[in-house]
Formats: sequence, structure tokens, C-alpha cells
Amino acid sequence: MATVGIAAAGVSREELFIITKIPGHVGANASRYVEDDLAQLQIPYVDPLLMHYPCGEAWPQPRDGCNATEDAQDAARRLTTWRAMERLHAAGKVKALGVSNFRQEHLRQLLAEARVPPSVNQV
Repeated sequence: MATVGIAAAGVSREELFIITKIPGHVGANASRYVEDDLAQLQIPYVDPLLMHYPCGEAWPQPRDGCNATEDAQDAARRLTTWRAMERLHAAGKVKALGVSNFRQEHLRQLLAEARVPPSVNQV
């Protein structure tokens, strides 16, 4: 279990770099995902929190990328998720925000609305 490993490591939380991800379509439930991770890991914050994938869970396989301009519902969910992530950042539960597997059009949409810009796009 991760908490045993962290507790047994004998290092302070500040010496660790802990990343977690949430699905991009979870909307306001993002805080529940992060709170669960923090409780399981028994830590007060994560370093970056990444929105894992820009498309909804129903996007057809293979998930090699969705077109950001085709599905307004996915775009709205991404923004709602990002707003929840920004609230977690403001509360100090997340030190940095980022995304994963976003294409240029997804990043353009997000940057047009984000109060806190993503610090990383993990690909």
C-alpha cells in the first residue's frame, strides 16, 4: 500500500513529488477524486494534479485523441473539471495543475478560459 511506503520512507512530505490524475469528464466531482487520493495517501497535498484525458468516457476506442471542436459537451465538462481543479489549487490541496494527452486545440480552449494555466501537458 502506498501509505506504508510513504510513511516508511523516512523523508518529509516536501522531499517527495507526488502526482495524481483525474478523468477530464468528472466535472465538479474532481474534488472528491482528489480528497480520496489525499486520504488514501495520508498527505495534505499533491504536487501536480493532471486532467488525464480531454474527452468523455464514451469516446470510441482507440483513444488516440478527440477533436476539441466537435463535442461541446466534452468541452463544457473539461472546463467544469478545470474550475474544480482551480478551486483545489486555491485551497492548497494541489500545488500545480496540468493536463495529459491534450492536443493543441484542447489547450487553446483551456487557455482561453483558465484562471490558472496548466503547467504541464504529459504526453
